[in-house]
Amino acid sequence: MWAPKTLSCWLVIAAGIAHAQVAPKAVITGPRDARCGSLVVLDATESTGTGRLWLLAVSPEETSFLPVESGRQCIFASPVAGAYRFVLIVAGTNSNNGPAVDMATHTVVLRSPDGPPVPPPPPTTNPYPAPSAEVRESLGAVLAVKLSRGDATNLASLYDQARRLVDSAPAARAAGTKPEIGTTSELRAWLVDHGRELGLAGKYAGLADAVDAYLAKQLGTRLRDVQAVDATALAGLAWAIWEGGQ
Repeated sequence: MWAPKTLSCWLVIAAGIAHAQVAPKAVITGPRDARCGSLVVLDATESTGTGRLWLLAVSPEETSFLPVESGRQCIFASPVAGAYRFVLIVAGTNSNNGPAVDMATHTVVLRSPDGPPVPPPPPTTNPYPAPSAEVRESLGAVLAVKLSRGDATNLASLYDQARRLVDSAPAARAAGTKPEIGTTSELRAWLVDHGRELGLAGKYAGLADAVDAYLAKQLGTRLRDVQAVDATALAGLAWAIWEGGQ
């Protein structure tokens, strides 16, 4: 997990050691699928820039990883099956010789020797902070939809991933680079694109309508840059979806 403050500090340090204009480009190559316990090597040698930062954004457990060769590679292993999403942030300089970054993501699915990944047991309490009374009232229709525990856990994680990307947008703009989710339109497109991977289309009556109505109220219909209130709205949605699991 990372915070915008951490990213901003890292950018300042990386920019300070730059001696020439180098436009950043983040590229990750490596396996998308591996067995639990095997050593996975992710490669960033095709990237360009003056500094590399590896982050583990999503994982089924707290897992250690090790950047090597000045960040040109990242290695990790885990005995727990599931999806591990890595983020590579590469620093550089823009045309005005100011700090700039580029970001790439790469997901590795670890599978048990006997078949598909077996997710770890979900937490027994809601891992997302409860929203304010006002936001909770707006979530009434979402809370009324009951999902399986597995689907609720995965969907809540999706909204939390979106929250973190929205949270990181101000730091990316300050660094002179384009955020992965920088506008409300991009947020909706990101949710649709990544939501398809969960295979929930048509599975729960009223779920899509309830979520769409909630987001329409929170985001509005006007195209604009994402703000802190949007991250708060997504955090509330993650909480409500998790609550609907049974």
